[in-house]
Amino acid sequence: MGRDNHPATDHAGVIMTVYDPEAARCLPSDEDHAVRAAHRAARLLHDPCAALTRT
Repeated sequence: MGRDNHPATDHAGVIMTVYDPEAARCLPSDEDHAVRAAHRAARLLHDPCAALTRT
């Protein structure tokens, strides 16, 4: 992920899925880029929330 917080995946990868045109929907993915992006997204959501509970 770059300094601007853009993941190295598309929006489907951020939620650990990959779009499957044959199924016409997103399916689970364990590809490395998707896992890294999902973990980063979780941290971006967690960290500010955790800070709020410490005040």
